[in-house]
Amino acid sequence: MAIEIEAKVKVEQLEEYENRLKTLNAQWRETVHMQDIYLDRPDRSLLAADTGLRIREETTPDRHDISICYKGPRQGGKYKRRTELELGVTRLENARQLLANLGFQEMLSVTKTRQIWLIDQAMICLDTVKHLGTFIEIEGPDEATIETIATQLNIHTLAHIKEGYACMMAQYLKKNSEYR
Repeated sequence: MAIEIEAKVKVEQLEEYENRLKTLNAQWRETVHMQDIYLDRPDRSLLAADTGLRIREETTPDRHDISICYKGPRQGGKYKRRTELELGVTRLENARQLLANLGFQEMLSVTKTRQIWLIDQAMICLDTVKHLGTFIEIEGPDEATIETIATQLNIHTLAHIKEGYACMMAQYLKKNSEYR
């Protein structure tokens, strides 16, 4: 299993950060539309264990990918750090049916558009998340690399968000009486 280390901050708009990334000679990879479906057991045991299960559908003009991802409990550190195990699947409905047959229920979904940039062994994601706003995520090999890039982007003084989009969406839905 891989270890995911990431920092996330909320920003008002993304254009100035696109320009900063260009100035830093970051490599633009692609813009992806993502639909994430989060699942749990009826007793919410994954949530209680601080773990997660997600089906992700990624769409670009050139490709359409589907994956299932398990995220382990958060580990210590300045930034969000957790184990992650991801596998590709060929059909969305098969993934949904398989997980339903194993007792998992779909709890919520998150829709976002993600611009992916690469710099210094790190991936910088400029995310526009439906209902939640705009965010920057920096995923890197270690905290020092993430901190350096956050400083270069001038976001190092912004409040770091430790919650994932699923938690943030659950809060949004609960506030708006739409959460199961």
